[in-house]
Amino acid sequence: MLIFFMMSLTKKLKIIGVTGTDGKSSVCFYIYTLLKSIGVKVGFISTVFFEDGSGILVKNPYRQSTPESTEIHLVLSKMVENSVEYAIIESTSHGLDIRTSRLIDIAYSVAVLTNVSHEHLEFHGTMQHYLNAKLNLFSSANASGGFGVINMDDNNCSIFLNAINKAYTYSLTNKGADFFVSKVREQMGFIEFEFYHKNVKYDARVNLIGSFNVENVVSALIVVSKVMNVDMSELIDKLVNIKGLCGRMQGVDFGQDFSLIVDYAHTPGAFLKVFPIFKKLTKNRLISVFGSAGERDILKRKLQGEIADRYSDIIILCDEDPRGEDSMQIISDIAEGILEKTLTRDLFFIPDRKSAIEKAINIAHAGDLVVILGKGHENSIIYRDRSVFWDEQAVIEDIIFGLKNRS
Repeated sequence: MLIFFMMSLTKKLKIIGVTGTDGKSSVCFYIYTLLKSIGVKVGFISTVFFEDGSGILVKNPYRQSTPESTEIHLVLSKMVENSVEYAIIESTSHGLDIRTSRLIDIAYSVAVLTNVSHEHLEFHGTMQHYLNAKLNLFSSANASGGFGVINMDDNNCSIFLNAINKAYTYSLTNKGADFFVSKVREQMGFIEFEFYHKNVKYDARVNLIGSFNVENVVSALIVVSKVMNVDMSELIDKLVNIKGLCGRMQGVDFGQDFSLIVDYAHTPGAFLKVFPIFKKLTKNRLISVFGSAGERDILKRKLQGEIADRYSDIIILCDEDPRGEDSMQIISDIAEGILEKTLTRDLFFIPDRKSAIEKAINIAHAGDLVVILGKGHENSIIYRDRSVFWDEQAVIEDIIFGLKNRS
């Protein structure tokens, strides 16, 4: 019965699916913002927010980026009631995998691939199984006569191009892409970039941090320009409406004399994107605070450590979501990749996340950049026997104002 109901819903909505290891939530939000800015009735389901067409953003109440199928169909049915034309669904590998069947009956009109890197192998077993799950999105869009939007800079792009008859590519390195970004100029607080499509040059500016966000913005521009047949220049003018997503490259300023950024980055692929940006933005030292999830892909931990070690001056390892694992074991696994730091001098093991953040803030000097990674928007830390409420920004505020009051 649910299957037929889902099929009925998806016939009444044009559904855009976004998959990839990193960047999914941001791309969903940017597509949503651009569609809304040109007057389209739109809703979306993502890791961070739900919006059912009422215009009200509601925090995702689940710890699943893609909820169970029953929750999805409830939100989609509300979208139909609210006369939504386009629904955007953050489509994770878990949700696309036939073992969960959360998205199996969704008929997609558009499939977007951000990137694929090392993640979720505790569930999928191999990278091939991980890729196969994501390919289900493109098979669905192809069966519906839809199109794909694919990051040509990803090593797996050809696999996805072969899975769909009609696709548009974008790239920061390959001039052969349909949309080629030729120049990026990054400042604290905004990015200017230029790109080419069919030999026409476009200049754009967006108020976001991180050059990787250019990829996310360009993919959103492509989707909206193609589904709505809107001139690209008109959409570029709407980029002023795009704001950073909660917990994504989010600058935090409570009057401290050092910079502080909170970001959700928690995979080796995300680390490879954000750490060069952090280093570029740092006037003095880069202090990094992060952990790795328990009962998840163990192999990525050492890789996270290696990447952070390459760019950071000081590393503080702490809890992300230990779940049933021992916190210190997770930290030790990460530390296997950290070879250029000395324990208690520029490397610290502090499992309690609040204490770890407090340590970073206490040792930060004027001009330093403190980055706190892995939680972003999430509102809990999961342990073996309990889940603890967590608000990263509120914790930071308490620590900074506590220090000011003591001084």
